[in-house]
Amino acid sequence: MDSDLAVVLGFCLGGLGLVSLISAFSDGRRPLVSAGLLFLSAGLILYSVWLRQKGYRLDELPEVFFGVIGRLF
Repeated sequence: MDSDLAVVLGFCLGGLGLVSLISAFSDGRRPLVSAGLLFLSAGLILYSVWLRQKGYRLDELPEVFFGVIGRLF
């Protein structure tokens, strides 16, 4: 897996995990799925930073997102 793809998947799954967490708390349910999504997204982001030794700068992230989307479509 490419480090750019891992960071994009990590951020997308993290966003879904946060939405699921808010939904679970508002409905009074236990946030098991959202906790799993958040752990998975954190793992993917850490994996991508580990693969790319210099890491990611904040101004590089939009270019990375659109680069991955451009490769997929």
